[in-house]
Amino acid sequence: MNRSRAVLVLLAVVLGGCTTAYGRGETALRAGHPEEAVLYLEQAYAAAPERVDVRLALGIARYRTRTWDAAIDVLSGVVADAPDRIDARLFLGLASLMRNDVATARADLAAVRARDVHPRIAAQLDRVLAFLATGLDDRVRGLIAADLDDAYEWTREVESARRTARAPLEPTWSFVWDHGPGGLYLLHRLPPGAP
Repeated sequence: MNRSRAVLVLLAVVLGGCTTAYGRGETALRAGHPEEAVLYLEQAYAAAPERVDVRLALGIARYRTRTWDAAIDVLSGVVADAPDRIDARLFLGLASLMRNDVATARADLAAVRARDVHPRIAAQLDRVLAFLATGLDDRVRGLIAADLDDAYEWTREVESARRTARAPLEPTWSFVWDHGPGGLYLLHRLPPGAP
């Protein structure tokens, strides 16, 4: 095996491992197992620390395991490298809120609200930003953060459903004249979306 081929094989193994660990981490995160997600996503991060999607998922998983400082470290890097990632800024604000840094949380959540976000999240942010004040009770901060986290997951699920639209439940049928002997009408099933 020549040297360039060996490098390509090594690169494929490393990237494949990252993709596998990332996919498993994302699946664990969506299934509500953030501790398991952190394990997989740390493997993916070790394999490809430059990937923003891996770091974002790791930050969210760390947020959901209630390791606020670790989440803030990762998400701050994502926001610095990809300022258009509204989800990173949202979870950075939530982690700051849970750490009782209300001023930073307010700034991050206001930055999210200033962007084009889903109307459900925008409405919740409008209510939250008017309510945020220093000295909030831990339970109130937790309620605010959980509400925004749930809204984020809901919008992800809706967008995913829109991207993977399903075929109609009932098949589409068409009558076609058969010019063969006997001139029979035949029934053919057309693929979804066919005229």
